[in-house]
Parts: sequence; C-alpha cells; structure tokens
Amino acid sequence: MSAVRGSWLFAVAALLLLLGATVAQAQDPNTAPPQVELRAAGQEGILGPKASVLAFFSTTTTDPSGEYAPDSAVSFACAVDALAVPCGGSYGGCCRAAPGSPAPNAKFVPGPFDGSVPVPQDLASGSHTVTVIATDEDGTGPPASVTVSYDTTPPTAPELIQAPPRASHIHKPLFRYTATDDVRLIDKKDDPFRSALRRLDPPEVIFRERREGGYLGTLIPRCPTLLTCTGGSRAVYEGFQRGYSFGVPEWLPPGRYEFSVLARDAVGIKSPLSRYRFRILPGPPRTTG
Repeated sequence: MSAVRGSWLFAVAALLLLLGATVAQAQDPNTAPPQVELRAAGQEGILGPKASVLAFFSTTTTDPSGEYAPDSAVSFACAVDALAVPCGGSYGGCCRAAPGSPAPNAKFVPGPFDGSVPVPQDLASGSHTVTVIATDEDGTGPPASVTVSYDTTPPTAPELIQAPPRASHIHKPLFRYTATDDVRLIDKKDDPFRSALRRLDPPEVIFRERREGGYLGTLIPRCPTLLTCTGGSRAVYEGFQRGYSFGVPEWLPPGRYEFSVLARDAVGIKSPLSRYRFRILPGPPRTTG
C-alpha cells in the first residue's frame, strides 16, 4: 500500500513539473495552498457509457483574507485509480458571498477555480477512485478523493413470472416480469420497464405505454432493492368517472399476439428484449370447478 501511495505521489509531482506550475502573475490574496472540493458526477455517483465527466472540482481556502484572481496560476493534477489523467480548471468568476455579509447587501469575494475530470478512454466497468490535487504559489494542497461507479453492463432481460398460456380463452391477459442489475436498476425518476403488446393477425395493432384509446397499462413496479424490480402490464382502454380517467382491462379479440418487455437501468442501458407469443382462442374464458 505504501509503495502504491509513494508511486502516486511521485507521479503527481512529475505531472506538476510537466504542467509548469509557476508563481502567479499576481499574488493570490490568500496565503494557504489551495484545497479542493470534489463531487462525483451522475446520480449518486453512478455513471454510464454516455457520461463524459467522472467528477467536478472547485478550489477552496481556509484563509479568510480572500481567494483567487483571474490571473492566479493554479494547476491541477488528477488521477483515476492512481493513474494520472489530463484535467484542467478555469477561473469561476465572482460568486461567493464574503463571510458575515447579510443579503441583499452582501459583498462578494473573487470566486474559485472550477474544473472536471473526464472519463478516461476504455474505462472498465466497476468502482473507481478519482483524486484531485491543486497547486498555486503557496504550495500544494491536500488531495481530495471521491468514489464513482462506472456502469457499462446492461441489466438482465426481464423474466416473465406470469403470462397467459400459449393458447387459451383468456381475453384479458396479465403479464408480470422481473429484472436485476449489478449496480442499480431503479431510477427515482422513471419506470425501469418498457413493454408493448402487438397483435400479429391482423398486424400493426399495437398496445404501448401511452394513453391513446387502447394502450398498455403498467402496474407500479415493486423494487425491494435498488438492484431488483418486478413490474406488470395489461391491455386497457381509458375509462372516465366523476372527472377521473383510469385504465379498464380490455377484452382482446381472438388472434395471435406477441408481448415484449425490456428493462433500463439507472444510467439508461437497455437490457435484451424478452418476447412471448400466445394465442387467444374464440369463446369466453373458461373457469374450473
């Protein structure tokens, strides 16, 4: 562990020399080395293949005499899992209220330097540690680190746990399905499932998750953990009562149908599609007993 830490510090020192961290053209008002506030990008630090940034950083100081000016020479060294990666910061402008200044008569002090750590090329799926160090004419501040999860693996194809028989008189079929993910399946803002029901003969009769006449109504998914969710779908039509609209199970005519469903994880990666074909026979549903 000490050898890894030593090699990391050596790499940072070498990188700072290559960057040419020089004395600021105008001395910073503060007299302390810069500190860095670092936060992970993405929802709760989980990112997917569409992400371009792993983390964002901003300089801070414990010196109450001031912060930085546009011509301050502040350099940054960044690493992902102790391997140096290119990064840069720029002056963030005037956006911080001076301590003790009441609004609306607050006085503002010069703002920080802000920057980001990009996603390295060919980054492997899994947990990664991002580290940033800042240097100015007062020296090098302490490293700041944050852990992010980079997810490039799709969730499992949904497994049907309830479906009508391959051939039956059930005209109001109900489908239930479940899927899992290694990192995080559920997104707080969205349903993890997308499903559709298509009549094969005649073709082009499709029920989807939308409210336009007949549509595919979806049950509220149940997610006992962030990694596993169970959902449900059935063909419905829009009913109205006392000013409210709701889905009424639709009586599907006899014919051949195909139900399909996929799952999307928290970063938008889609699972393989699960398909199920069945036939509704003429006549009313048969009961037993």
